[in-house]
Amino acid sequence: MFQNKNISSLFFYTITYITLLAYIMPIHPFMPSVGLDPSWKWVMHFSFVNNLAFGEEIFFTFGPLADFWFPSYFFDQNTYFIAITIAFIFASTIFAALYFSTHTLQTKQKVFTFFLFLTAIIVGNTYVWFILPLLFLLIYFTKEELITKNTLLIFITFFLAFSVLVKFSHFPTAFITVLLIDVYHIYKFHKFSYHTITFFIFIVTLFVLSGQQIDNFSAYFFGSFQTLSGYSEAMSLYGPSFMVLVYSLLSILIFSFLLFKVMLQKNIETFFVIMLTSISLFMAFKNGFVRHDAHAYSASSGMLMVLGTLYIYFYNKIYFSNIEKSLVKYFMLFSILFSIMIFFFYNFTSIFVEEINKKFPPHIKEEIKKEFIEKNYSNIILQHGNLLTSIPKKMFSTTVQNTYDRFYKLPSIFSSSQKKELIDVYAMSIQTIKTSLPLSEIKGSVDIYPWDQAYILASDLNYTPRPVFQSYSVYTNYMIQKNIAFLQSDKAPDNLLFSIKEIDNRLPSMMEGTTWLEIFSKYNVATTIDEFLLLNKSETAATFSLEEEKAQTITFNETVKVEKGNKFIFIAFEKTFFGKISEILFKAPIVYIQLTFDDNTTTTKRLIPSIASNGFILSPYIDTKEAFAKFDSTFNADKYVVEFLLYTTTNNFYENAIELSMKNITKLH
Repeated sequence: MFQNKNISSLFFYTITYITLLAYIMPIHPFMPSVGLDPSWKWVMHFSFVNNLAFGEEIFFTFGPLADFWFPSYFFDQNTYFIAITIAFIFASTIFAALYFSTHTLQTKQKVFTFFLFLTAIIVGNTYVWFILPLLFLLIYFTKEELITKNTLLIFITFFLAFSVLVKFSHFPTAFITVLLIDVYHIYKFHKFSYHTITFFIFIVTLFVLSGQQIDNFSAYFFGSFQTLSGYSEAMSLYGPSFMVLVYSLLSILIFSFLLFKVMLQKNIETFFVIMLTSISLFMAFKNGFVRHDAHAYSASSGMLMVLGTLYIYFYNKIYFSNIEKSLVKYFMLFSILFSIMIFFFYNFTSIFVEEINKKFPPHIKEEIKKEFIEKNYSNIILQHGNLLTSIPKKMFSTTVQNTYDRFYKLPSIFSSSQKKELIDVYAMSIQTIKTSLPLSEIKGSVDIYPWDQAYILASDLNYTPRPVFQSYSVYTNYMIQKNIAFLQSDKAPDNLLFSIKEIDNRLPSMMEGTTWLEIFSKYNVATTIDEFLLLNKSETAATFSLEEEKAQTITFNETVKVEKGNKFIFIAFEKTFFGKISEILFKAPIVYIQLTFDDNTTTTKRLIPSIASNGFILSPYIDTKEAFAKFDSTFNADKYVVEFLLYTTTNNFYENAIELSMKNITKLH
């Protein structure tokens, strides 16, 4: 009987370990392709290979080790075996931590706990990194033998530091966790603890090993904090509100229940555990619902990880009555169903959009996109019911195929033949991109607006990126000034590939529009290459002046008249106290600008307050590359703004008084 139990246990842990490897190892390395996300991934790889100074020459939400955002990995034949080795150690560390945290549990509880964590990892994908602070917590409070415990803590601390250089949004949770554990250790044992110091030593060491200069370390941190500070206002999206509501209710219920139980015991250790897990849950909430699209995966994944952590920790520490145990089980099962529902909701949406793109002309796609934005799901169901009914079958077959591929390819991941196959796929991907947009006529250094760096990198041109290299990410004063200073410097590229695109229905000039006058000043339109204008650096720079027309205070929903002409405008918003707190706890509401043109047509676009305060071209309305080229060559345009008004989706977030400064754009020479 005892032998059978050992065999069953070995089988269970083997299957669990293999599953972890299958979903954490980079089984399907990322290959070059065109688009917004593929392009930033390639730029991160380019920056790593060329040792660009993060925080100075380049900065983004990701850091110098972004290539290794497992299970995602940008393929490079020179780092492939290094990457899979690191991923193997990473997955093994997670497994070891889970094993030593759960091996004293009964079999049913053990299976249930691993099911929670594996579901979280599969659903969350790259959100797997947020498991590390929770594992650190579990191992620190485990009763394991000291050498095993300290060894695991060192490995977890190493990967916590590694995660900060992969993506800086990992830093707050990682830092707060190690810091509070040290505070607890000093309070409890009256001995100094070195976890926080070790954490920073690992960060600095990895920063240098990644090719960065130590004297650039502070610039990396400052630049990365800039990307975090403006994210909520600039990048927020609103999705299905029931997800936020259910997540919030589940979180409040479980923590209220546990706090009540803990208060009866008056135990400082359990108080620290609840505090740290609540921080992780809050960060999952922010990661998932500030930009509420498929990012919601991370919210559901984070919830399951936190529940698994609490289940492991409290199972043998607090007495639960049979009724309470049943409540906890039902609560956790409901949370699992909620997470799986989010997973399938966004998978369904993704496949639906993919099918729409395949089967419908552009004008129909735009109508459907508008229905999605306005959440008119009933109209979509009525008009495209046949298409919708075919999606579940495709979802099932895709999920089965992906799962099969992960397990089937896992044994060969270290083989030379697998690497050779990937090298061939990489070469084919490069050739496909080069063929889709030939750029052989470009000589000298080049940058591209607003994104699509893949075209430049595939053609092996002299890519010279501005510090914040994708226009939608330039949303704080610091970022804007960095990019303007770059254009004014000797480093400014000889050529720009320029197109007008936007995300989230933004006003086109919210896509780095503050820098447009600098571009008009330094560059001239040379030709058109497909969807892009090719701009060449001018030998003699043009000069523009901004002459004050009027400064005034306006309010939301107030119509503002605009004299016909070329206008540059600064719009300064002030957050209320409620707004500042709301942004910290959740996110900023969306601000819209409704424009009326000289042909009596109107349009409504999203305005980003932090960008608007730095100024942008209000009129003429430049929303196409043709309009941009015409203004560049003639200082004239086809469409001028004659009035506008501002409104927002939530009252009391911003002060109603808005400071406005409108200036005439004059071209001196």
